[in-house]
Amino acid sequence: TVLGVVNIVKGKASLNHTYNATGSQVVVAKFNATAKYNSSVANATVSVRKVATNVTVNNITGKVNDKVTIKATVVGENKKPVNSGNVIFKVNGTTLKDANGSTLVLKVNNGSASTTMNAPKSWANRNLSLVAVYNGNDVYNKSESKAGRISITNHDANLTILTNSMVARGGQMVQFIVIVSEDSKLVNGGSVIFKLNGETIKDAAGKTVTAKVVNGVGMVNYTIPEGISAKNLTLTSVYSASGYNRVEGNGSLFIEKSNVYIVSEPVKTKTNTTKFSARILNLNNLPIKGNTMVSIKVNGVTVGSTTAVNGVINTTIKTPFKAGTYDLQIIAGQNNRYNAAKATTALVINR
Repeated sequence: TVLGVVNIVKGKASLNHTYNATGSQVVVAKFNATAKYNSSVANATVSVRKVATNVTVNNITGKVNDKVTIKATVVGENKKPVNSGNVIFKVNGTTLKDANGSTLVLKVNNGSASTTMNAPKSWANRNLSLVAVYNGNDVYNKSESKAGRISITNHDANLTILTNSMVARGGQMVQFIVIVSEDSKLVNGGSVIFKLNGETIKDAAGKTVTAKVVNGVGMVNYTIPEGISAKNLTLTSVYSASGYNRVEGNGSLFIEKSNVYIVSEPVKTKTNTTKFSARILNLNNLPIKGNTMVSIKVNGVTVGSTTAVNGVINTTIKTPFKAGTYDLQIIAGQNNRYNAAKATTALVINR
């Protein structure tokens, strides 16, 4: 194969040629005879080797599910960009795969091979290495980069409890609302639970009540237990989601005493002592909880006292009065759960 024909200048002739294969190549130089000079032939052996390459990778930083770029730069001798061959990547020694589970192979173009992907949850908060391997070809030697670093962290959300400083009573249904954001943007996804004084809110079956976060809002309806004591409670919201660090937000819920009322029918008697019964109900028309001190008066004179248990009054009062109709007043004292209440009915004595 003739590589080329060149002119002789000052006794020298030169030709540039690119070999596409490695190994020993014999080059023959032939000088054709002229009127002045005889022909002549000379040969030499050329040893052709592959071009050495150098691969470097970029360090990767970001957060879970964020777009990150994985890039390798491949150059040959004299730092000239390589324009052929492929690159694969290894994370902590494991070959990186594509979405189909096949080895991710990237072509080298103008000295670069790169791809963009979402940083997986499995990369979070780990000290990972990234290595690029250039596979080489007939022209370029295979090479492997020094390890780069992968630093992926979870996201950090902010919680704002909208129902902070709420006031409620036992038996009342309230709505706990929390706003979940990150860098002033609403977060979509994940879930929240709520706690009162550290106790997780649960449903009637004892299962934790969980609310999904949609467009930054998590919301739970909760009925304050009947008979709860008046006090200030710490309301805590806990947010969790894949790719996010667990985060808590605190607020307060003040439980005030509940109002109650007394239900009693007129009392008729002929004796000096009379059985008396009544009920103490909350505003949901349910019997109140616990013990309540009760005083009973006739026309302002105390005729009995007792303890109502779970809203039920059963006692005996003194009725040594003349025949007639009297005011019978029932007074339920306040306690740490309920406000005081009064009711008046009729006491009718027939002698």
